Amino acid sequence: MSIFYLGFYFWIGSLIWMYTGEAFPARLRSVGAAVLLLSDFGANLIATFLFPDVLAHLGGSVGFGAFAVLSVLAVVFMWFRAPETKDRSLEEIRGYWDNGGRWADRAGR
Repeated sequence: MSIFYLGFYFWIGSLIWMYTGEAFPARLRSVGAAVLLLSDFGANLIATFLFPDVLAHLGGSVGFGAFAVLSVLAVVFMWFRAPETKDRSLEEIRGYWDNGGRWADRAGR
């Protein structure tokens, strides 16, 4: 269980905390961060209360497998829907949102 926990929180589980500060322009940052973190806490609450029943009724393989599948689905969603913010300024990220979810090229066109 500790290996699963460490694997999750050092992989996709930690991204929510970094992403909230980078992905949104200043005018949307507080609302965006609130929505992201509220959904994260809600999912954690559901998983916390659901997991013991899943273990008791379906076993560890199914329980951990289901959460692993959900983690992979989350990565796939982020890969296709969340913009990459590495090496981008806050102004460029704002331009992404102002441009309908498309990056302007680096030359400014």
